[in-house]
Amino acid sequence: MVFPARTPAMAPLADSDLSEIYGGSGVSINPDIMLDITIDTSSWGDSDGISGYANPWPATASGGRVGANNIVISQLHARSRMTDSFSGYDPSTMWKPITIDVATSPSLYNGATFVRLGLGALEISWDHMQLEVALGTSGDNLNQKLGDLYMGRLDLYLNPSSYIDIYNGRGPDQCGVTFTLSSIVDRISMECVSWGDSDGLPSGNIGSGGIVWMESGGSQGWIGLHNIEVGGPISVIGSFAVDINTSSSGVYCSLAGNPVTVAHISFPTNLCLHTAGPITAEVRLDNLRSLDSPDAGVLGSIYISQFDLEIMQESFVDIWAH
Repeated sequence: MVFPARTPAMAPLADSDLSEIYGGSGVSINPDIMLDITIDTSSWGDSDGISGYANPWPATASGGRVGANNIVISQLHARSRMTDSFSGYDPSTMWKPITIDVATSPSLYNGATFVRLGLGALEISWDHMQLEVALGTSGDNLNQKLGDLYMGRLDLYLNPSSYIDIYNGRGPDQCGVTFTLSSIVDRISMECVSWGDSDGLPSGNIGSGGIVWMESGGSQGWIGLHNIEVGGPISVIGSFAVDINTSSSGVYCSLAGNPVTVAHISFPTNLCLHTAGPITAEVRLDNLRSLDSPDAGVLGSIYISQFDLEIMQESFVDIWAH
């Protein structure tokens, strides 16, 4: 497998290089945790709706909220990989715990001190996740339902060489945070991902000539992907940085007519997502959210041999309020 090229600052450290890092003690963590998570309602609100200088459309009378009701994550489980062999993994020789170290190396990040989060040889799974997507006028009343999202059994296997580094990367007397990722997933599998309509089409579908294409009073239906397999390794390698800036001049200020505070996300190196694949799944329709009833309709199958996405160096995203 070929990974995208990286700058020398992005080169991962071998165990033999650790002696060059000026760091003392560190933390090791071996979790075996199972969680059930439920949230009644979670929403995002816009207090004034469509208004302000950034919108060329007619203003609305008020804002609203979008979010989810009845959120459930069942049996979320994080534990060490002790039995699988995906991508050549051998638990007897390759297992590593989660680690936390604070270190300084002349060969990394121009000598800046950094926090390294070693992600360890982790297996992450859940039995299922479900939620209801809805709109509403207040956070406690999302009563305009768009549909239901269901995600079946998930199994994800992290490669023990994965890590995230957190550091400044800007020089003395400057503030900001930079994240460098070298994260590899050896395998992802999911039972299904489906979108549901809980009441179907209550009025049915009656043609102009009285032809009953579908009778009234039907029931729920689901569409989605079944038996999803993502062959590894799946890698995310690169850096991004976050700064918060208040500006009194420039295009953003000219539009707003006043100083504007902006969250600036930049990419000091290429950020590369590589999936070796293959990625496979069936596209199904069914009356069950699990898409596995005897009457499930199979629309077809998906096969992707390899997938690569690369955010180029010097790209950026600015986020501000209007």
